[in-house]
Amino acid sequence: MIVEDPSNGFTSIDVISRNASTIELRICDMPGREIYSERKANTHSDKFTFHLDTRSWSPGIYIYTLESKGKKISRQLMVAND
Repeated sequence: MIVEDPSNGFTSIDVISRNASTIELRICDMPGREIYSERKANTHSDKFTFHLDTRSWSPGIYIYTLESKGKKISRQLMVAND
């Protein structure tokens, strides 16, 4: 399960996975350039939280991909930054 808030400066992406030991987050802009990546290891919990500061990002739609144990899932992230 993925929970994510629309971004207006800061956002977080919560991932709940009972089987993951490590999760990697990659975020790309629409032309496909990677602008952010982070890897988290499980610390005795089934919840991973990625906190993002998007204030320096241009407004628009980004694609984020979560990967764990060879499986990937991608979603859109909208950044407004008024």
